[in-house]
Amino acid sequence: MNSAGWDVAITPYGPLLIEGNSRWDMRVAPQLLGEAPMEKYEKYFGKKK
Repeated sequence: MNSAGWDVAITPYGPLLIEGNSRWDMRVAPQLLGEAPMEKYEKYFGKKK
């Protein structure tokens, strides 16, 4: 499956799109999110098939 990972900054004026990346990894910044990204994904969207 093809997808893009987006770098987004949260500003006082709302979200700001920085860039899109064709090669991204969900394991990069779990410490910033407070939980593993895959667990956050599964909480909202369910387990991947």
